[in-house]
Amino acid sequence: MRVKILFTSFILMMTMRGFAQDPHFSQFYAAPTFYNPAFIGAYEGSMRGSINYRGQWSSVLDDNAFRSFAGSYDTRFKVSSTDHMAVGLNILNDQSGVANFNTFRAHLGGAYQKKISGGGRRYKRSRNDQYINMGFQVGAGQYRFDPSKLWFSNQFQGGQVDNNAPSGEPSFTRATNPYLDINAGLLWYALLGDNKSVYAGAALMHANAPTIRFRQDASFSEILKWRWVAQTGAELPFSDNMSILPAVIFQRQGASQMIVGGANIRYNSRDWHEVALRMGLWTRLANKLNQGQTGDALIMTAVLETEKLNFGMSYDINVSKLRTASNYRGAFELSLTYIQPQERKRGVVTCPRF
Repeated sequence: MRVKILFTSFILMMTMRGFAQDPHFSQFYAAPTFYNPAFIGAYEGSMRGSINYRGQWSSVLDDNAFRSFAGSYDTRFKVSSTDHMAVGLNILNDQSGVANFNTFRAHLGGAYQKKISGGGRRYKRSRNDQYINMGFQVGAGQYRFDPSKLWFSNQFQGGQVDNNAPSGEPSFTRATNPYLDINAGLLWYALLGDNKSVYAGAALMHANAPTIRFRQDASFSEILKWRWVAQTGAELPFSDNMSILPAVIFQRQGASQMIVGGANIRYNSRDWHEVALRMGLWTRLANKLNQGQTGDALIMTAVLETEKLNFGMSYDINVSKLRTASNYRGAFELSLTYIQPQERKRGVVTCPRF
């Protein structure tokens, strides 16, 4: 019990002191436009919609666990026989810890998709289709929390907490003013044949470094630091029915950085027609107070693909020093992606599997 109390206190402290850090998803490949706006329109279809859910630390915080919800929609328009433009909407809502610390963001975005090489096939992939995507997002965000759920050392009297005692801390508003948020990114990918592709991307999130404060006093303000994102991945076939999809994503925001890497194995059978299965193992590394990368979690994943829907599940096994309190139980995620197939007309867009 004492370990759990200490863990809860640590989580509360990190939630309030580190509010300028962004929520994240282990299934980053199922929420691509939240990591790089250049992924807007990067899919084989005419329209895409997705939802993501992440729940973390319920083993310790019970009803006060961290919960992240995300939703996105994007669609594409033809500009020329080979080039396209796409527009999209992202919404993120994250709630963390006993003070109900809430992060809300909404972005409108667009991307230009330029084909830079490829054969003359009308509908199918050539052996060297290459694209460059340039993306941009503009949106707004806001932070909220419930200060009545907090207590401080001055209120700990006689071995218990007296919420009516003065805290000795400055007063805070329940919500920040809405702030402008700007993101930009690039994506390159090459289609090298059936079930064979490679991609790489980079993005700068919060490019305008907005100022956030829970008080009007400027001394109580925080800069939402730039978040740099770099990622790469591929699909490599073992046979006509099986391939591997390795990927790695790197993020740095202020003094914090995170790396997630691993692979999914994809299997489909002609007897199943448009159904495929993916199973994978990933690992997440995170820095600790600028002391270098340490293991944070092992991530087990499973994805069911159909002609229009991808349904993904993942579980984080906590392997950091917090495993003593969490008993190795980390986070559970669900993702659902719907892609409307595109009509077979000239200018069909081809895209890797992410």
